[in-house]
Amino acid sequence: MKYLWILLICLAALPIWSAQAHAQSDIEANGRKPKSAFELSAERRHINDDASGPQQSLRIQRRQLNGNACDEPKPDQTYRTTAAARKDANSFGLHADDWTTQTPAPSQTPMTMTTVRTVKELANFDLELIVDESLSMRHRDCPGGTSRWEWCGIQLGNLSNQLSSYAPRGFTLTTFASQFESYPNATSGDVQQLFANPQLGSGTRLSRPLEARLGHYFANRSEHSKPLLIVVITDGVPSPAIEPLLVTRTLIAATHRVVKPNEVTVVFFQVGGGDFMGRIFLNQLDNSLVSAGAKFDIVRTVPFEQLQQQGLTASLVGALRNFGRQATR
Repeated sequence: MKYLWILLICLAALPIWSAQAHAQSDIEANGRKPKSAFELSAERRHINDDASGPQQSLRIQRRQLNGNACDEPKPDQTYRTTAAARKDANSFGLHADDWTTQTPAPSQTPMTMTTVRTVKELANFDLELIVDESLSMRHRDCPGGTSRWEWCGIQLGNLSNQLSSYAPRGFTLTTFASQFESYPNATSGDVQQLFANPQLGSGTRLSRPLEARLGHYFANRSEHSKPLLIVVITDGVPSPAIEPLLVTRTLIAATHRVVKPNEVTVVFFQVGGGDFMGRIFLNQLDNSLVSAGAKFDIVRTVPFEQLQQQGLTASLVGALRNFGRQATR
């Protein structure tokens, strides 16, 4: 049993070690830093959030991002009905009663002064949320018997309600499974509608949306830009097998485009906590990114136990404060 645990830990750390070896060999062979993942992956089409014309509602602008922009969907075709969602669930061998398409409404409890201060801190960032929409998010192992997807919807609904007075433009919300979709300037109403109509799918390809959103920030960065805060909410290790390495390389490449240590922060929240390999992988990102070739340490992770006790908003601000204290040492 002892050797099995050692093997599991080594397998989870493999992406970090591989990235470190790749970076070192490239430096030794060419006398330069490795090419950015953004350069190596030029064939990937990034999201174009700068299209001309007024910003449309999330219902109108929702589109599938599979490398090429799709035709704009009709409003009545944008979201699947409950019946359609359940039919898709059954096609994957799931039982409709094992998950719901109606996310409980977020809390409307008035904010305390402590919460106000907490939310104001988040308003100082360009906030992006990347949320896992894979099939495993249907599992009901979150507080109150809710599924992982429902629990995330409640937490993000609370966050968007709290931010509305201090960040009226909302935040960018990206969901991902084998493909990904992004919604700029998402409001609390958009969040509630999105989580009430899940499109759970196979795969957990995190590297693509992570690279796209980092690339969008760097492409539009100016001297007046706020620091970027990306929150990744997932329940396990990325898949297929190459994904952990791609995620690691994407983060390392981003650090070499950062000017200041606190310019970009990526916080990982693991919901459910049932994926032991996922927890090891996220811990490796948190503790070993610089040794793998990163210019700065930009990653923080928050375990599900802390999320349950504090909620998403307080946990996120706590991670940022701890990050700031460590950066000033």
